[in-house]
Amino acid sequence: PFKAGPIGNAQTGPQTVGDLEAPTIQVPGSTIAAKDIASQTMVQGALVTGLPVFIQHYPGTVAIGDTITLYAYLAGKDALTGAVVKNICTVDLIVANGDPILKGDPQPIVVPQAYLAGYGPSGSEAQPQPGTLQMNYKVTQGGGSTWSKLATPDGTAT
Repeated sequence: PFKAGPIGNAQTGPQTVGDLEAPTIQVPGSTIAAKDIASQTMVQGALVTGLPVFIQHYPGTVAIGDTITLYAYLAGKDALTGAVVKNICTVDLIVANGDPILKGDPQPIVVPQAYLAGYGPSGSEAQPQPGTLQMNYKVTQGGGSTWSKLATPDGTAT
């Protein structure tokens, strides 16, 4: 009998090497601190629609049909169970006619609020550690892929 199995390795954390500029994570208004993006505040609906992230115009030819895959790496503590939770969420954008990135402007991608909720503080009550969020993206063109640098909501990039 024939047995098929998975090929390759599961992605368990961020791609740490990238050539493209890191995404910009936009923290709207002053209703939520950057450090609290991936925290219990998300459960309370502080960002009802989602988190805006902007991809800068990337070098080379930006073309209709390019796929931009945004990766959000989350870690924290489940508010209900207290268990440590980690997740990788993705949002795909296929560049279409009229998209801002075709004109050299930043391209917005919204990460749905539901993807970000539930990564509350860990650590002790006296010294809680907020949930963490890191993001990067991959551009796929004609069968090849290029990664961006990694970003966090406080503006740091690696």
